[in-house]
Amino acid sequence: MTENNIRLIDLTKTDLANLISEAVSLELKKVISLMNLQPEKEENRIISRSETSKLLGVSLTTLFHWNKQNILVAKKIGSKVYYLKNDVMDKLKSVA
Repeated sequence: MTENNIRLIDLTKTDLANLISEAVSLELKKVISLMNLQPEKEENRIISRSETSKLLGVSLTTLFHWNKQNILVAKKIGSKVYYLKNDVMDKLKSVA
């Protein structure tokens, strides 16, 4: 058995709770690192899909397709999709 495989039947409740806690902690660190992108600069903040679509003047469907085509790459936090404002502004400048 490799280190990455987990057999749940061999885990105690405490072990499972620790694994879940570690996974949640890792995801929270990712969120915190995204939110701490030089907060003094407005361009580096994260914005929602709806804010992005309004800023670019495109539909949410277009944003979805652009993400799939790597035209404007989204960041996921859990099930939510966000964009870095500086990426959106760069896209806006390239179209203008």
